[in-house]
Amino acid sequence: MSLSQGEAPMQQDDIEMLTVEDVAKIMKVNIRTVRTWVQSGELPRIWIGKREYRISKADLRVFTEKRKGPYPPDI
Repeated sequence: MSLSQGEAPMQQDDIEMLTVEDVAKIMKVNIRTVRTWVQSGELPRIWIGKREYRISKADLRVFTEKRKGPYPPDI
């Protein structure tokens, strides 16, 4: 597989898969919060079965980058 111009090579970190519990620990939030992000489409999931999914570390990185900014956002 070749890279397009400007495309960064995939890092081992990017293909690592995390459980909802892993993401909750990393983000220091409740598991229900992570599930809400997933159900709303804010945080993409990768299905690994009929009822189980994982979140890629790369998607979590993009999610956190999008959420950076001045807080609270309404001020």
